[in-house]
Amino acid sequence: MRNHITLLLIFFTASLFAQSVPKIKTDLQRNNLKGKVKSLSILDHEGNISSQNEYDTKGLLQKQTAYSYGIPNNYTIYQYSSKGQLNMLVFHFEYEDLPKDHVTIEITPKGITRKHIPEGNSDPTVIEEFDNHGNQVSHTIFKNKEVLTKVTYEYAGVDFYSRMTTEGSMIDNLDILFENDSHGNPIVMTTTVAGKTTKSHTTYTYDTQGNWKKSVTTSEDGKPAIIESRSIEYYP
Repeated sequence: MRNHITLLLIFFTASLFAQSVPKIKTDLQRNNLKGKVKSLSILDHEGNISSQNEYDTKGLLQKQTAYSYGIPNNYTIYQYSSKGQLNMLVFHFEYEDLPKDHVTIEITPKGITRKHIPEGNSDPTVIEEFDNHGNQVSHTIFKNKEVLTKVTYEYAGVDFYSRMTTEGSMIDNLDILFENDSHGNPIVMTTTVAGKTTKSHTTYTYDTQGNWKKSVTTSEDGKPAIIESRSIEYYP
């Protein structure tokens, strides 16, 4: 369970900041979304929204909202430069005693560095590096020069994950191999941690645009372990 939660956090963080790079791909392309997607909602087992991404007509992420039991809990606004590069995140919390939090985005030749303000040096620094195709190849979180988390990615061709490894003081050392279907979504995931290897399989139900609406992941014993549903709204 810990590994599953860890993976969800990794993918969430990667997806949250991937659009920062001034490369080829839009946010929709980076998240393997096809068509003119206006919003993507993740649904819980009761059909309530647990999170929602909203995109503009250029495919750039504008707002990300987290829900608790179907009720908005907090949201993030994405602000861009005139060139379409992400340069600021603004976190809004629904609780009155929590102020807005900002993250500035510094674009460097090797990737993206983010720093919280106004807390300053006490906060972690995150560096992400990308290849010439705009794919993320590493995601590293530092604090006081200590590597808390480092994730590296390898790709099959120029688009899809083929391998992911993790290391650091705040995360298990994982080695994950992916096999993808023709849509670019992982259907077999082989995970090795602490010398133990497990394999899971995922099947998808797709809409007419080629985006998955439901995924069912089964463990090695063939029992469904994770069931996820998505609702996607498109621009006309």
